[in-house]
Amino acid sequence: MRAKALEAIAKAQAQAGETEAAQVTWAAVVEAIQGIGDMRWRVGALLDVISKKQTMWIEQILKDRDEYLPEIAKALAEMESKEYFKQLLTSCAYYLDTAYLMCSLLAWLYSEQANAIAQVVMGEYEEEL
Repeated sequence: MRAKALEAIAKAQAQAGETEAAQVTWAAVVEAIQGIGDMRWRVGALLDVISKKQTMWIEQILKDRDEYLPEIAKALAEMESKEYFKQLLTSCAYYLDTAYLMCSLLAWLYSEQANAIAQVVMGEYEEEL
């Protein structure tokens, strides 16, 4: 019961944008679950929490895209995961600062295209017919 109450509190904190507090509360949820005596119940409860936490973070990412997508894009670029990186391009185009960041990451990932990317960012790009 304590774990369920803490879980609801963590979700409310995350929805309010208090991500650090939510993380602390989620740690308390896991600690409460670890106190469950029956191993089957404990494992089931942990799996349930993992699933809910993932859903909560996905909801948070979708709500605050301009904050989270650039961080995800940077991580994907650092891993040189071009296919997944490209899937973020459209979503990141809606925010000017994120779009510029994506341009810099594109130039890094596709260094052979860096000059063309620079021309687009500088407004010097002319479409070839």
